[in-house]
Amino acid sequence: MKIQTKILASSCFSGKTIMLLCIMMLSCSCSFIDTYRDIQRFEATPVTFPTSGVVIKEGKVSEYNDSIIKGKTFVIFIDSSECTDCRLSKMRSFDKLRALGDNTASFDMVCIITPPSEQKESVTKKIAHYSKYDSMTYVIDTEGAFCSNNPIVTRSWKYHYFLINEARLPVFVGNPTDSDRMLNAFIEALL
Repeated sequence: MKIQTKILASSCFSGKTIMLLCIMMLSCSCSFIDTYRDIQRFEATPVTFPTSGVVIKEGKVSEYNDSIIKGKTFVIFIDSSECTDCRLSKMRSFDKLRALGDNTASFDMVCIITPPSEQKESVTKKIAHYSKYDSMTYVIDTEGAFCSNNPIVTRSWKYHYFLINEARLPVFVGNPTDSDRMLNAFIEALL
């Protein structure tokens, strides 16, 4: 059997092709292992929220107060390196998740935004208008403290969506609106 496999492999692929396939498989598994380890580290460390900033809820703008983060909270993070308007335009994709949180009262939703300094005022105005019809709490991180305090969040967009428990430890990492499987894993994390 080994001889047949070896003959088949040598007749179908050159040595360089087999080597390339092995390297690709190894790099994919290394990337998966790195992501897995990052998530384990992320889930072992409480999330630190900004100490200052602006809070917008139901169209009302106020100073940030740490007490707005209580209990299980799904966090959406919008980084300054992203197009803030583009990301805000996609917030409607979370409507079903917001409804689930509102109807079950099992979790809150907070969107933390770190806009570029020249956009802070315009982003605040847009969100104040947009949030009149929305139950989500928006936090404008004016100092960029969220990124500084939680460096893993800035590593990849994968960490821009997460659910924290009462101790502010991430218990779910990912976007539950991406698929039914992700939504089921999110609901399981709520229990």
